[in-house]
Amino acid sequence: MPGAYALLTRTYNGITLCATFNRREESGSPDFDAFLDELYEAAQTIRSWPAGDLSGQYF
Repeated sequence: MPGAYALLTRTYNGITLCATFNRREESGSPDFDAFLDELYEAAQTIRSWPAGDLSGQYF
């Protein structure tokens, strides 16, 4: 889809990270990969993940 950007990556310890953007090219090309380190660091601070699938509560 024009204007859409998505990043999906899996870390060495099994965490899957995903981010999506609705982007427009303005002056130059935005570097959306620049946030990847911050996203990874934030995921590392989570100490407890849900044990089951919570999709039914939200979708």
